[in-house]
Amino acid sequence: MSFRTTAARLRKTAVLALATATLSTMAASGAIAQAAPVAPVSPDPGRSAKAEPRSLVHEDKRIPSTKKATRSAAAMAAPSCAGDGVSGPRIQLMYVRGDRQPDRLEGLRGQFMSRATQMNSRFVTSSEAMGERREVRFVHDSSCTPTVTRVVIPQGAMDAGSDAAVNAVKAAGHDRNDRKYVLWTENDVCGLGYGFAHDKRPGQDNHHNVRAGHPMIGLKSTCFANPDVDTHELLHTMGAVQPGAPGSTANGHCYIRGDLMCYNDGGIPNPPGDMIGCRNPGEAWIDCNRDSYFNPRPQPGSYLDRNWNIANSAFLIRGDSAGQVPGTARLLSAVGGWAADVDNANTADGTRVKAEYDTGHAAQRWNLTRQADNRYRITPSIATGKALDSNTDRGRVVDGTSYFAQIWNYSGSDNQKWSLREVAGGRYEIVGNDGGCLTAGSYGKVLGVWNCTGSDHQRWKLAP
Repeated sequence: MSFRTTAARLRKTAVLALATATLSTMAASGAIAQAAPVAPVSPDPGRSAKAEPRSLVHEDKRIPSTKKATRSAAAMAAPSCAGDGVSGPRIQLMYVRGDRQPDRLEGLRGQFMSRATQMNSRFVTSSEAMGERREVRFVHDSSCTPTVTRVVIPQGAMDAGSDAAVNAVKAAGHDRNDRKYVLWTENDVCGLGYGFAHDKRPGQDNHHNVRAGHPMIGLKSTCFANPDVDTHELLHTMGAVQPGAPGSTANGHCYIRGDLMCYNDGGIPNPPGDMIGCRNPGEAWIDCNRDSYFNPRPQPGSYLDRNWNIANSAFLIRGDSAGQVPGTARLLSAVGGWAADVDNANTADGTRVKAEYDTGHAAQRWNLTRQADNRYRITPSIATGKALDSNTDRGRVVDGTSYFAQIWNYSGSDNQKWSLREVAGGRYEIVGNDGGCLTAGSYGKVLGVWNCTGSDHQRWKLAP
């Protein structure tokens, strides 16, 4: 393991490059639609930071190993829709070549898509086992398919090494603070995860959460043969594994068997002096012991409750765990306990859904059906052929707004699909296709589908 300071070669956005394990003996193992980031990032995503923590490059050549885990294609979690696919913090996939190298993007595109699914599946499997779902918030197209951006850099920069290649990618304009760029690069770099040195702060202003990152995987390296190297590098860039975290090594990894970030990198403390077993064996986990760098529901006062926790990253989408959402419920507002009510129990298309006192009437009961993309069809119990619908006719104004909820004959269109995003107190934000939240603005008025603000007017209890 060698260490070398790179501050002279990196811009003032100092980064910590955590060179990765290649994970080649790890095994291969859907989707929350229309979800928003866990929390907002810097309001100025286009600017890079002017002062960052000291940067180091951690270079390691070892190959970590985990228990093998086999997963069927059906068990893989396809990447989800998230808003318009471009706004806000995102993981952006890139194919990078030199200007004198042949272009192989189209030939590799299918493999890249499989690897994106692999990344997403690792987050889904691990987070759901911990009680609250997380997914990768990719840059994606209108069909929710992650996009791969082609970047051509000077051949001299490609040949000069990883630092020069990353700087050339930045110089091409790919250095937004609301992006982590996964670089599949036409070089022989095993893997590098660029993060920030020793920033353990738990808040949303942690550098890993508000600054650009450029994890790199070399297409000409044997490391690329293992699909989990991408997740490993991305996790480094998102903040794993911090010094002093439970089970951490001295060199940015951990020593728990079965963990995607763990292997003997020469920095295991003594005791234990060697790799130790995971409390949750049998899978290639993200944070196998659930206490080092990722846990959506850490114990109060625990390390991850007090320090940076990747589960809180704005670059992930957050949702319920499978089985938590009931099949039938009353939707009760956190303000006034008002119920989402089909006006006058009318079942005609265009009937508004409004905030009414909770009476338990059938017009206030809804069926919640998870769809293949993990969004929900929300159906009024009094008209099962209908669906909760976000109005798209901006010329139609009800109670002073054209952004409102109604019922309409179910067609499967996106404005009839909703994400359920769990927030504090066991309540949910009910998020529409355009990113707006179902909102109980006033008693007796139509429910709005307005910008999500975190207000109690946008928080709902799913009552039996």
